Amino acid sequence: MAEGLVNCGEITELGRKDAEFIVIFLHGLSSTGKSFLPVAEYLLRKLGDSWRFILPTAPTVKLTLSASSVPAWFDIRNQDLTKDQDGEGILRSSKFTQSLIHSLITGGVKPGHIFVGGFSQGGLIAADAVLTGSDRIGGVFSLSSLIADVSEQRFSGLEIPVFIAVGNADPLIPGIKAQIDNQLLRRHCIQTDFRIYDQMKHEMKSGELNDLAAWLLAQVGRNSK
Repeated sequence: MAEGLVNCGEITELGRKDAEFIVIFLHGLSSTGKSFLPVAEYLLRKLGDSWRFILPTAPTVKLTLSASSVPAWFDIRNQDLTKDQDGEGILRSSKFTQSLIHSLITGGVKPGHIFVGGFSQGGLIAADAVLTGSDRIGGVFSLSSLIADVSEQRFSGLEIPVFIAVGNADPLIPGIKAQIDNQLLRRHCIQTDFRIYDQMKHEMKSGELNDLAAWLLAQVGRNSK
C-alpha cells in the first residue's frame, strides 16, 4: 500500500510491463479501478503498445451526505460539490497519487512519460496531486471534474499541460464552473486544453476519449522535440 492513503483498494494494470509511457487513471465516486478497464482498453487501442495504464481503487469511505459507504477519494458533504470540500481527504488522496508518481520515477520511468488523470472525483485528485506536486510529469487530465479549493490552491509553478473536459448537460459539474477553473489555471500560466461537449452529461463518450488520446500523443511528441 502506498503511504498516505489508508485502506486503499487493489491496483489494476493494463498494458505491457515494459511500456515506455504510463497513465495513472483515477476513477469516480463509487467506482473501482477495475470498472475503468473498458475506458483504459479503449484508450490503449488509440495509443498503442508503448503505453500502460495503472488503475488504483479508492478506499471505502462513509459519505456524510448519503451515509452510504462506497469507494471514494474523499468525503461528499454537500450537494453543491464546490462547498464544504473534504480538504483532509483530498490532501490524503493527492499525496497517495504523488507517491504513485514517485514510485514510477524511482523505478526508472522518465517523469515526462508519466500522465495522470481521472473522472469526476478522480479528476479533482489528479489535478491537485500534479499541480501541487514536485515532479514535472508529461501532463494531467481532468474529465467532468473541478479544481479543489481554487481560492487556496498552491500551484507548484511547474509547466505541466492540462486537458480539461466537461459536458454542457452535466448536472453535477456546471460547464461554467469548469470554464472558471480553466481561466484560473491560465492566470497561473498553466497551459490548458479546454473542451466542452454538447449534450454530454456526467459521463465519458468516445469523442471525448478520442480527443484525450490525441492530446496524450501530442504531449509525447512535444516532449520529444
